[in-house]
Amino acid sequence: MLDTIDTERKALIAQIIRYAVTGVGVTLVQSAIYWLGVYPLHLAPLVSHCVASAIAVVVGHQVHSRYSFKGHGSGQEPTFLRFVAVALFGIALNALWVWLLTSPLNLPDWTPILAYLLVTPAIVFVFNRTWVFR
Repeated sequence: MLDTIDTERKALIAQIIRYAVTGVGVTLVQSAIYWLGVYPLHLAPLVSHCVASAIAVVVGHQVHSRYSFKGHGSGQEPTFLRFVAVALFGIALNALWVWLLTSPLNLPDWTPILAYLLVTPAIVFVFNRTWVFR
């Protein structure tokens, strides 16, 4: 029984590491697309953000389903719409951090970044693991 728990724990830790590496990669792709839209293409920042976010969701789904969560769950359910729902939830959660920490709590403008990096990814990971890629 301890071998099973140890094997499951190792698999979870490996999955979290793959998720983190993949998340950094998708974030870099999104940032590059945003930068290209704003600077060489002269798109409005919000337009560039929307384009970059949409592309990042598609890239993120492909990479997470083939790498981060490979071998997890049955793999027989369509996951894209669930993935988009979780991604939108993550975007909304980050907006909540900005509002909560900078308005009612009147903390410095950089404080939401901590939640972006630590809290939101952890919550999104749980939703992806238990609902999207189950």
